Amino acid sequence: MAFVNEWISQEDIEKYGLVALCAEYSKDDSKYTAVKNPKDEIDWTIDREREIWLIDMASAVNPDFKFPSPTQETIFILHYQDDNVEVRLWWEPVSKPKETPIKISWKYLSMKSKNSDEKQLKLIVREAIQTYKQFGIRNKRTAITEITFFDFKGTN
Repeated sequence: MAFVNEWISQEDIEKYGLVALCAEYSKDDSKYTAVKNPKDEIDWTIDREREIWLIDMASAVNPDFKFPSPTQETIFILHYQDDNVEVRLWWEPVSKPKETPIKISWKYLSMKSKNSDEKQLKLIVREAIQTYKQFGIRNKRTAITEITFFDFKGTN
């Protein structure tokens, strides 16, 4: 089976402890904005056969602004082998304004993991991002259909 974008069921929210996971990020609005809330309808990119999932958890806040303002740095949680790995990626538009399909690129920034095989984790993130694109299940409502470039050092 491959990665798919889908809404997270209440069963999966409970199974993976997503309420507590989201709460870790929502308690510090000086660092994060647009944090996922399991009380709302949230989505993920999941490979059920391998029990690997990726959630766009939050956006990093620009510390130079007076009020919390998101940057293009996105904080993802990758669930792999019972470990929740924090992955930070930066997205940028590649296409010109009003051009369709909208094209974006993703750049790897950092990862916090107990797992020492960072190269393997990068490959999995890269695979999941190809399905996620930029908005996960919400891609159906946008013209983003293409990722043009990955800058994931150690995976090329």
